[in-house]
Amino acid sequence: SSEAYRALNGLAEVFAEHQDFWWKDFLAVTGVSDLSAVRELSDALKNNEQGRYDEARPQAHHAGMTFAQHGNLPAQLLAGFAEVYAVRNQLKGEQCLMLVAPFLEKVSGTSYSWLHAQLLLETAQCRNFQVDLAESDNDANQSLAIADKAGLPVQKMRVFGISAGMKHQQGRCNETWGLSVEGLGQYWKGNYPSERLDQFYSVMWQCARETGSLVLAETLLRHTIAMREAPNTAIPRNTIREGMLHLRLANILLALKEQERAEEESKKAGVLLNTKEVYPKDYILRAKIEPAELQLQHGDATLALSTLQPVEALLQTVQDKFIALNYYRVLGNIYWEMRQLDKALPAYQSAIGLTEGSLANIMDGPERLAWLRAADECYRGVVRVLLEQKKTSEALDRWEWYQGRPLLQNLHTGYGAIPPKEEARSDRDGFVNTPVNVRLSYALFKDGLQTWVRNGSGVQGAWVDLKQDDFERTAREFVERCADPDSSLDDLQEQGTWLYSKLLQPIMPYLAESKTVTVELDRSFYNLPMEALRSPSGHYFGEQYWIAYSPGTQTEQRLRFPARIDRQAAVMVLDASRAPNSGYLPGIEAQRDVIQGIFPRTNNVDSMVITWPRLQQQLPTEAIVHYMGHGKPDGSGTSLAFSKGRFLAAKDLTPGLFPRARLVVLAACSTGKGSENGLWDADNLVHAFLAAGVPQIVATHWNVDSSTTSTFMVSFYQNLGSGRTVVESAFAARKDILTHMPHPYYWAGFSVSGRVN
Repeated sequence: SSEAYRALNGLAEVFAEHQDFWWKDFLAVTGVSDLSAVRELSDALKNNEQGRYDEARPQAHHAGMTFAQHGNLPAQLLAGFAEVYAVRNQLKGEQCLMLVAPFLEKVSGTSYSWLHAQLLLETAQCRNFQVDLAESDNDANQSLAIADKAGLPVQKMRVFGISAGMKHQQGRCNETWGLSVEGLGQYWKGNYPSERLDQFYSVMWQCARETGSLVLAETLLRHTIAMREAPNTAIPRNTIREGMLHLRLANILLALKEQERAEEESKKAGVLLNTKEVYPKDYILRAKIEPAELQLQHGDATLALSTLQPVEALLQTVQDKFIALNYYRVLGNIYWEMRQLDKALPAYQSAIGLTEGSLANIMDGPERLAWLRAADECYRGVVRVLLEQKKTSEALDRWEWYQGRPLLQNLHTGYGAIPPKEEARSDRDGFVNTPVNVRLSYALFKDGLQTWVRNGSGVQGAWVDLKQDDFERTAREFVERCADPDSSLDDLQEQGTWLYSKLLQPIMPYLAESKTVTVELDRSFYNLPMEALRSPSGHYFGEQYWIAYSPGTQTEQRLRFPARIDRQAAVMVLDASRAPNSGYLPGIEAQRDVIQGIFPRTNNVDSMVITWPRLQQQLPTEAIVHYMGHGKPDGSGTSLAFSKGRFLAAKDLTPGLFPRARLVVLAACSTGKGSENGLWDADNLVHAFLAAGVPQIVATHWNVDSSTTSTFMVSFYQNLGSGRTVVESAFAARKDILTHMPHPYYWAGFSVSGRVN
């Protein structure tokens, strides 16, 4: 009968209007015996808001146990969320994921929209800490979809803001900026908490600073500070945070050579930072190293060096190795810009030594992402210096070694290296004896593109001057045009010719006697279909050469040897064309009939009849696995339709399921698609099969045409059955379609990945 109870009933009605009945259920089941736990949960929520996560976590946990004993599910779930929130803010990604799983399972069967959306968003952040990028994207997208359906605009902005922050941690500022702008578009249409605006501005000024747009960074940072320090602000004051913002602004002004204004901001920062304990890592990193990096971005390497040099004496007193890593990274970059290569190389190597010794022990939180980003820059720095010193072969060795580092690329492999003696038995096992005539390896740097060519004559190199942003933008637009059958063929061919001039024209003399070309692409253009690049004479690269995509020589050597595929091979055709909401797929019957006719030992499996556990029992015996059905976007990659309510993601396709597989064919949309991080983001289907040691995978770059897919597959298997290799068969099938349908959408979307020889 209290006013508080009536107020909560009113709140319950508001939630119910959005079909969220959490408050109604909570009020209906909460009794006098729950009141102490309610107070404890209330304290936990307040402590979370005020940043006292060490206190909030045990309070939420104890309250949740009480609610569980009393059968109060709504309160138990909210307590679970409060505990997950505290753990996530403690940057404990692995603990967070273990804790959140049972609560997600329980809330998914309720109408508690906000709670479900928020738990998914917490999960996304914890997966991001673990560098599980595809799953993180997927959870964030699910959270956004729930918020949109339930009419929760603030939650939508939370998703935009937090997703932008996660992309920034990954170093993907283009995506960060896009999400922030989209969030701001929502923000200015209504009356929303200013914390959301602060969150958008925060990642925007950081990305502007990191990409060298210092005036833009200054403007956004001043907005952020003014908003946080306004007398009537609704944002909780945080003197450490605001002191650090003034310090960052001072550093930007120093790089812009505005000394007086920089000193003014430094004084403001000092006043605020002296009111509390200042963490040495933050202070030294921002006050000493960051200004030098900004000055370098602004083109003054000499000033940057003089700013950075005093830091060296402080390194011995700092326990945090990440500070030392950043010092050597920035020092290497400065010496590189000054073309003092003999000093740049040891600086980068010092950073790499710290990385190799430390990264294995950093398994959690945003710090791991920061280490990965810094390490990438340092390894590329070493390679770039070696190239400048004309040490082409040594540069390639370092590049291949880095590309094959599972620790740095986050490629969790489930297989070991193949002993050399296994390949020596090729005459007995009927291994394919088709030598790889040429191998192309690409590395993209800020100032140009390096191509290495390996053939019977050894290693050659070609360097092309270009701007990294220009190349990446053109490659991205080219892929988008290839994936759209309605795009202008003239525009597409013009871009394809430009890319050909950078990627292939400089090394074409080395391909004169070649037929098979193995390509290792840098991860920033991992999805580029080399087949669709067009020569000045009007020929597509894919109509002249047999092309295979390699994950890198070190990873490739761990794949099983590609034994010859004969007609007695055990084949599984997994037909998922009848999965719910799949729609009709023309040509499915033709694929099935051709495979069955060529390979008598074909096992046709209907995904709507077999269960996933039963399929798991059958897969280990198969030499060829052919999937035909639908692919669905899943975070950064794709998952495969299987049955009602079930899709097969990369994480489901564990190495133990494919111990004998020689070939996997994925006849569905976007089955080879990965994020812009390439091997760094290992959660896509092709990488799952590589991790299982499968030597060759046929997959698709984009959402392919169903009829053309069947045409390609029929031709592919007919050629394979006649004794041709996988790359030869894909080449022949591609040309069959190209003859009648010139747009690359129809024939360039099919690729062979893995190991040719």
